[in-house]
Order: sequence, then C-alpha cells, then structure tokens
Amino acid sequence: MPSYAIEKKEQTATANEKLQEIAAESVKNTENTLLKAALSQSSENCEKLLKKSNELLEQMKTNLQTDSKQNQELIRELNESVMMIERVNELLNKNIKITISELTSDIRNATVAEVRESLKDINSELQQEAEAIRADAKNIHDFMVSQLNDFEDRKRRFFMFDGAKNVFFWISQAVGILSFGLLVYFLFFKA
Repeated sequence: MPSYAIEKKEQTATANEKLQEIAAESVKNTENTLLKAALSQSSENCEKLLKKSNELLEQMKTNLQTDSKQNQELIRELNESVMMIERVNELLNKNIKITISELTSDIRNATVAEVRESLKDINSELQQEAEAIRADAKNIHDFMVSQLNDFEDRKRRFFMFDGAKNVFFWISQAVGILSFGLLVYFLFFKA
C-alpha cells in the first residue's frame, strides 16, 4: 500500500500540477487573449490617431500654403503701397519746392516793390523837408540880414554926434567917469 499511496500521491501531485499547469496555461491564454484584444484596440486607436494626425498635418499644410499665399499677396500689396507712397512723396516734395520758390520769388518781388515805394516816399518826404529847411534857412538868413542891417543902422546913428541922444549919451558917460573918480577920491584919499 505504501506504493499505491505514493503513486496516488504522485498522481494527485501530478494531477494537481496538471491542474495548476492547465490553470496557469488558462491564465496565460486569457492574458494573451486580453493582451491581444488590448493590442488590437491600441493598434486601432493608434491607426485612428495616426490617420487623424495625418489629416491634421495635411490641413495644416494647406492652411500654411494658403496663409503663405495670402501673406505673399499682402507683402506684394504693401510693397506696391510703399512704392506709391514714395512716388507721392517725391511729387509732394517737388510741388513743395516749386511752391516755396514761387512764394520766395513773390515775396522778394513784393518786398522789393514795397522797399522801392517806401524809398520813394522817404525821398519825397526828405525833399519836402529839405525844401522846408531851405525855406527856413532863407527866412532865417533874411531875418538875420535885416537884423544886421538894423543893427548897423542903429550903430551908425548911435555913433553920430547929431541929435540930443548923442549929447545925453556922452554927458552920461562923462558923469559916470566923474562919479567914479569922486568915489575913489573919497574912499582912498580923503579917509
């Protein structure tokens, strides 16, 4: 019996081992099946994501090309605008220079005309003043000549000894000298 029991134990152990092996194999198969299912689902998801990613890349490429074309068009339009503005600026500068030169010429001509007119006015005023001064000088000269002639006449009449005035004049001179002589005598000699 002991051998049967050992065999049975061996069989039991073998059956247990087989069961365990079967269970382990079953677990492996289940795991493999689950892993395959997960792998296939993951692969599908990856394919979907890859497809979506490719679609997005294509869309981005077309958007980028469209944006690039639009940007190039905008740059071309901006360049044309800049060139047009530069031409307009050149024309404005030319017009401004022409207008400034015309205004300068007009101002110069107007200034020259005003200065000439002012000089004519000043010249005519100076001539009038000069004529007035000449007239005044002539009047003063005539007055001085008449005063000089009058003085000469008075002097001539004064120094002529005819008439009572001359006599009184010489008498007053003699009395003045006599009075002075008496004054000196009384002050210095009589004292």
